[in-house]
Amino acid sequence: MATTILSRLEEHARQQPDAPAYHWKTDGSWRSASWREYRDQVRRVG
Repeated sequence: MATTILSRLEEHARQQPDAPAYHWKTDGSWRSASWREYRDQVRRVG
């Protein structure tokens, strides 16, 4: 099976669902989203 960005995202979300996937700064505070949250956001958009 071909490796796609989506398949890699799904795999990472399965392996480390609670690990931070990305961070951003809002109102002077750093926030983060887990791999599970990131995957769920991508699913909603797609």
